[in-house]
Amino acid sequence: MAFNHQRVGELLHVAYDAIHCDEANRLIESIDALQESLVGTIPFDWRYNAVHWAVNVQNLCLEIRYSIAWMRALARYVSECEAEDRWSAESLISYYGDNAATRISSCRDKVALLAWSFYCPFNPDNRKEILSFDPILERFAHPIRFGLYMEGHEAFLPELMKLVRPHFDRALDYRNKKVHRIEPRIMLRQPEEADNPSYMFALTTDSEIRRFDQKLAEIHPNERRRAEVRQVCFKAGVLFDQRAPKELLWHFDDFDEFIHACWKCLCDASAGSCQIFLSREPLLSKDEPPN
Repeated sequence: MAFNHQRVGELLHVAYDAIHCDEANRLIESIDALQESLVGTIPFDWRYNAVHWAVNVQNLCLEIRYSIAWMRALARYVSECEAEDRWSAESLISYYGDNAATRISSCRDKVALLAWSFYCPFNPDNRKEILSFDPILERFAHPIRFGLYMEGHEAFLPELMKLVRPHFDRALDYRNKKVHRIEPRIMLRQPEEADNPSYMFALTTDSEIRRFDQKLAEIHPNERRRAEVRQVCFKAGVLFDQRAPKELLWHFDDFDEFIHACWKCLCDASAGSCQIFLSREPLLSKDEPPN
């Protein structure tokens, strides 16, 4: 049968509603309060830039949730399909997984920029002024080291530390592969060795050659046979190994687990940061009548 858009839509609705948590609810409440601060006269105060970063972060969190829901809906749809109809749905699972993983890395940086914008009136049009997560975290943790004087910055540290988790390391690795390497792919079943592409790696350091020889000794205990195989691995005088690049194939269950964990942490840290803004000037007394 052809791709059943109606059925996928039904599954998407169920999957989207199922992705709820206290952290997301806190974020919605915080952003609603910040959105109200955009009504009326906007104070001529650069700290108000943080509101725009907060709204940007909320949009990213919603996009991540939407991508996760699509991915899960399509996985469920594939389980209902005949074998010959699964390919198009499976390719879309990787597409929406890409959307979620790359936005996670972007959102993590922007949560940090959200906090940083309250202390620094940086220019978003100037690439050199835009910091990423790690440099901002360092400045909040050790402001004196950077010659900074900040008050109340300690409140943001627990929120930023929520985004220091192994799950985010995996998201960064995935984004790096997505942007700069061979395309990673998400599979509904556990990937097997035969699924991986063979790639020719030139071995140029002593440590690489030692690891290759150790692996070859395990595969070919016979020294004579091992020497014959090793000789074939030389091309133009350079020793090559033929293997798959790392982490090109991801099992759906593992991938789904880490992006969902990242999303919850992003919602939590974003909500906490927004609540700090709401308790401070210029938001605290916005639109209050003058004495």
